[in-house]
Amino acid sequence: MLGAWTARVNGISKKSQIIRESTYGILKSLIEKGLVSYVIKSGIKYFESASPKKLKAILKEKEQLIEKIIPDLENLKKFQVSKPKIELYEGKEGIKTIMEDLLTSKEEILTLASNKHLTKLLEFYFPNFVRRRIKLGIKTRLLTDQEVLTKELIKYKYLPKNFEFDTAQYVYDDKIAIISLNQREPIG
Repeated sequence: MLGAWTARVNGISKKSQIIRESTYGILKSLIEKGLVSYVIKSGIKYFESASPKKLKAILKEKEQLIEKIIPDLENLKKFQVSKPKIELYEGKEGIKTIMEDLLTSKEEILTLASNKHLTKLLEFYFPNFVRRRIKLGIKTRLLTDQEVLTKELIKYKYLPKNFEFDTAQYVYDDKIAIISLNQREPIG
């Protein structure tokens, strides 16, 4: 006599509303996992489910497996390389956004910049930026084409007079900012 919780494929297929061919595949998978077994009576397969406690046992086994590999996964994460991120800013307001980020620097800022073009493009903003950089105690090293606005917290050198450029490059923390100081289309 078969138990009350055994069924043939047809019955399982109808009850689950899954086509019979798919039901066979699903049952095969559940058998492999130990969640279903079958008996053959008079040449007919009858499937029956394992005890619901078997689900807990499987989960516990998987949890132990996961706990075992977590240290290895943590070690792999240490070697994961972060991808660089690129942001594009346009116009004077975009350039000001970059300059504001410079004021978050935790380290000395390395700079190659045309002070001539910076003061021309950001006439009122740039001197204020320099004052705030000093107030925040952020040091900078500068290669420039024109007289510096201040000599506080700065080491500087002038580029040769015939060296003409309209850009600014900043290296700070783990970032690089490259700015085109073109009056018509500033971009960074």
